[in-house]
Amino acid sequence: MKLKSFLFTMGVIAFSQSLIAQKYIRSQFTLFSYDYDINEKIMIELSPLESYINYKPEKDQKKIEAMIIHTTYAMVIKCMEDSLGTFFLPVNTFTNKVKYDAYNYPNMSIQKAIKLGDTKYYIRINLLIENDQFDNQGNKITTDIFKPKVTLSLQIYNSFGFEPIETVEGISNSVQPVKISPEFLAGMNYIDNSIQKKNNIETLYNIINRAVLGAVIQAKYKKHK
Repeated sequence: MKLKSFLFTMGVIAFSQSLIAQKYIRSQFTLFSYDYDINEKIMIELSPLESYINYKPEKDQKKIEAMIIHTTYAMVIKCMEDSLGTFFLPVNTFTNKVKYDAYNYPNMSIQKAIKLGDTKYYIRINLLIENDQFDNQGNKITTDIFKPKVTLSLQIYNSFGFEPIETVEGISNSVQPVKISPEFLAGMNYIDNSIQKKNNIETLYNIINRAVLGAVIQAKYKKHK
């Protein structure tokens, strides 16, 4: 009897987890806000690599910022589509009804998005990239080193409420202090394919991707409010 009870309990848990994992399958998402903050230290450290970025900035845009912002968004969309079975409307889906930021992403309140939109879910993305102040043991770093830290937060809303039904976050620190080289940009958008990742080099793409995966995995298995 105890074995049967245990197996039944495990079956219920597995079924519950399966339902949670499928909660967004075939659901349509609309981005209504994308906030990003890339620390000045990061911009300065990456500036010697600008010549490897094949992007022509428009007014009020910066090459490095554009590369990071657009690549991160593409990574979030792909990861959610692959892991959760979602699909996203284009970022300009609100056409000229709203204002877009310097990188052509909408940035409005959820109330306005619900009023103008017609999807089941709406999403806000928050990206923070800073220079980590601590080593892998949690000790304060006293030397002036370059050690990127990425924090990615996703807030998901449905079309019926003004409070997020889910907030998830992924945080990723570079494993070691970074020595700047072109290979650090391997895999990022607008970088020539001739720049390939070396086996022993951690890339900016790797660091961002871990934060994206961390947030999306939470969204996959975390219960709604």
